[in-house]
Amino acid sequence: MEQLKINSKTLSEVISKCKKADTLAQEVLFRFFAPKILTTCRRYELPDFGAEDILHETFIIVFKKIKQFDESKGTIEVWIRRIAINVALKFMRDKKIQITESEDYLLNFTEVEDISDITQLSVRAILDIIKILPLGYRTVFNMYLIEGYTHEEIANYLGISTSTSMSQLSKAKKMVKNILQSKNGKIRSIKM
Repeated sequence: MEQLKINSKTLSEVISKCKKADTLAQEVLFRFFAPKILTTCRRYELPDFGAEDILHETFIIVFKKIKQFDESKGTIEVWIRRIAINVALKFMRDKKIQITESEDYLLNFTEVEDISDITQLSVRAILDIIKILPLGYRTVFNMYLIEGYTHEEIANYLGISTSTSMSQLSKAKKMVKNILQSKNGKIRSIKM
């Protein structure tokens, strides 16, 4: 999917036209943001509900609610990304996919020491590693490390305890570390 290049003034005009249900402007907005948002969607896809499904549902909601978007409160990209995450989380709730507390949730919640130099990997390779993680690990990993949610916010979104969120993240980081160790054979210093 090829991404359009437009400047901020043009983007504001496109948003304004989208608020008036201009289909050409909606297509421009979709083509401009779909490649970026698809990357987010890929981190949350499930076997029955792929990244393209999340993307499709996201833009249906975007175009229904675009009048609510206020440029003075943030960027449209962040707004669309939040919608994509909410679509994926809603799907998990609707399908009754639950992230359950682990019996060993009292694990040490300190940060995993060092992790392989993930900066040397391609985006595709990182996505492939994230997809290997079990659903609970992957969801918390994405929300905490990539999207920047707090453990309290994650717990609220997912209907789990804060300690479960912390446990899932700790286990996800350990699993990613093990995957990277097996791929690279060594660990370089980089904090996650």
